[in-house]
Amino acid sequence: MTEFAVLRAPSEVLFGVGMAQAAGRVAARYGRRVLVCTDPIIAETPGFATVRDSLEGEVEVFTQAAVDVPRSAIDAAVERGKAHKPDVIVAVGGGSVIDLAKVTALLLAHGGPLEDYYPVQSVPGPVVPLIALPTTAGTGSEATPVAVITDPTTQMKVGVASQYLIP
Repeated sequence: MTEFAVLRAPSEVLFGVGMAQAAGRVAARYGRRVLVCTDPIIAETPGFATVRDSLEGEVEVFTQAAVDVPRSAIDAAVERGKAHKPDVIVAVGGGSVIDLAKVTALLLAHGGPLEDYYPVQSVPGPVVPLIALPTTAGTGSEATPVAVITDPTTQMKVGVASQYLIP
């Protein structure tokens, strides 16, 4: 029997003191137009201010992320992204924020409807570059190829899975 394994991981993992401030240097590698996804609680923290202040160029902040990633949040983030046309998306928050940023990056790059991407490996190619700054240690969304959202038709959680979704 042949043993086979695939390791899918972020291309770069930075950690340690000062990482919130480093977000700007990392984002600048991709361009000057940045869409930041977060939730209303994180948006009011000193740590978020540090991230925001590190970003240069044209920065748009989306603060409507919500737990279990409802379609309303996805639609609003995508609309904000379409208007801003980001070169990179920065997610600051827990798993739901990062999952929202992942599907936003997907839909900005390839269009929707999101249901088209429910089958595993249906994402046709790279998405808008994504930087994840996790504020929790739970879901691991910052290092996985899956975004979990709530499907509005079934009211069930659904995973969108692709190696292109790894931040």
